[in-house]
Amino acid sequence: MRISGSTTLVGVIGNPVKHSPSPVILNAAF
Repeated sequence: MRISGSTTLVGVIGNPVKHSPSPVILNAAF
């Protein structure tokens, strides 16, 4: 993975994140 000035950062905020399906959904989307 190369990080440059045009790299987009996407994050998930929550507690606890490990119980959220969001990381799987975001990884599939991007």
